[in-house]
Amino acid sequence: FMERLSDKESKIYQDAFVLILSEYVDVIPFILSRMKGASFVKLLTVTLLVRRSRLMGVELYSGHDKNNLLSKALIQAGISIDDLVDEVPMFSAAVDLLMRNGTVLVDGDELRIDEACELNESNASFTAFGISFIEECSSLSDEYVLEEVLKSV
Repeated sequence: FMERLSDKESKIYQDAFVLILSEYVDVIPFILSRMKGASFVKLLTVTLLVRRSRLMGVELYSGHDKNNLLSKALIQAGISIDDLVDEVPMFSAAVDLLMRNGTVLVDGDELRIDEACELNESNASFTAFGISFIEECSSLSDEYVLEEVLKSV
């Protein structure tokens, strides 16, 4: 993937790209395994929110929260439309890498985890709220997820 970055990109940007790419490669399989598949856009949104929440290190919500978890995650993460746009190259590269190694498969309009893939759960630590959020989003339509994201950003 480094060959895709131009020589004009700074070393710091390249290092950050690889770091974020590796975070996505770690969490995408676990998110897909919990969601049982998702569209590219829904997976991008959920993964960004989970990643941002993990980076913040402070949970505003707990596993006891059971309603409106998408809106709660959006508040907690505090993302902007620029954040979403900035993440697309790294997220796309991670999905591409996972598809190339057979971990992620395309099934119609959805991305799915290869059921033969063994997941090492120690790589992706999720809070109870994060797991509940992922599972709630699996039942939401793409349109609803995007509508909520656009309302909050």
